[in-house]
Amino acid sequence: MRVLQHVLVVLLLAGALSACGSLIVSGQAQGGRSSATASAAERRDAAITAEINRQFVRDAQISAFDVRIDTRNGVVRLSGQVRDTKAKQRALELARSVDGVRRVESSLTY
Repeated sequence: MRVLQHVLVVLLLAGALSACGSLIVSGQAQGGRSSATASAAERRDAAITAEINRQFVRDAQISAFDVRIDTRNGVVRLSGQVRDTKAKQRALELARSVDGVRRVESSLTY
């Protein structure tokens, strides 16, 4: 089951990264930044999201598929459902521990 979770995570991230690339190619990179700058920021955000997801998959208290992770300019937004208050706090703690995270916002419920 863990192997299937890892495969699904990789496929999800690959799809997200390909979508980011198409925005840059079509000239829709956000904030008026150059494509190179936007691309670097998006890669950093994607790496942060991937690392948080890896942390969640490895942690017994958190089901990575019940939590959505969105990262923009180092600000991480967690949404979805966790088991209880303890799992919510653990998710926040894991997200904050990842390099490059500037702030974590949560709308997690239980």
